[in-house]
Amino acid sequence: MVDLAHPAAYSYLLERISALIGQYDIAYLKWDHNRDTADPVHRGGPHPGRPALHEQILSLYRLISELKTRHPGLEIESCSSGGARIDYGVLEHTDRVWPSDCLDPVERVGIVAGTSTLVPFELIGSHVASARSHTTGRTQDLALRCAVALFGHAGFEWDLTEVSSVELDQLTRWVLFAKSVRQLVHSGELVRVDRPFDDGTALYGVVSGDRREALFNFVRLRTAPRYGAAPIAFAGLDPAQRYRVHRVHLPGEEFQAHGPVIRRPADDVDVPGRLLMRAGIEAPELRPEQAIVYHLTARP
Repeated sequence: MVDLAHPAAYSYLLERISALIGQYDIAYLKWDHNRDTADPVHRGGPHPGRPALHEQILSLYRLISELKTRHPGLEIESCSSGGARIDYGVLEHTDRVWPSDCLDPVERVGIVAGTSTLVPFELIGSHVASARSHTTGRTQDLALRCAVALFGHAGFEWDLTEVSSVELDQLTRWVLFAKSVRQLVHSGELVRVDRPFDDGTALYGVVSGDRREALFNFVRLRTAPRYGAAPIAFAGLDPAQRYRVHRVHLPGEEFQAHGPVIRRPADDVDVPGRLLMRAGIEAPELRPEQAIVYHLTARP
């Protein structure tokens, strides 16, 4: 492990990394460090044998900041924050953090729920990956992967040269929508709704500061002990406002029922805010690992 607090080591890394960024016009760096620092003492330099970890982290911050100063517009994503998982100190110097290498959207619902308790969505890398998760082995529909990836610093963890033309068209439409709600996701107030009567589902989202716009994700994670999902009662809205509740059409979404009857989600309904928060709207019948995104806007 390189001792960044050693002046010569620091200078060498700064010059080499800076030269590579300039030579190849690199716009993005991922700063990863997934290992423990064993026996963290200086081996040389001005303080041999002295504890080194605190100075190591401060030197890391200084190195990242100097790179960004030299190369305006350079984005640096922290992963494990130089070995300390996600810490607030590194957020002063980086553009976002990577919460987990697990991109399975079912797992990500819980991962992002925990991370967003302390870190806002705009700083949490949240990507659409290929259908089969490399960590869990599960395969999920594109609609679920896109729904979960909306709530964070959205992007791709997928070789897009390998996708079909149909998928590419679907992803293009998703990107346009993600950009249209980016300001809301990155500045709104986080809302998570407890669903004790249907704990196989998750409901979370963001509400704008003026309470005139909101985006929510309703996810069926597993089967329920009874038929039918509990109503979707939103939170954080203005009870005096009336809202247009729009179901966002996700790429490749498909609704099927076990029997001959299925309650398909309505595309648009107008509902008073007070009713949306108290009684809610009827929940669609989703299979496990399906999701619906609702975009709410206040009516005149």
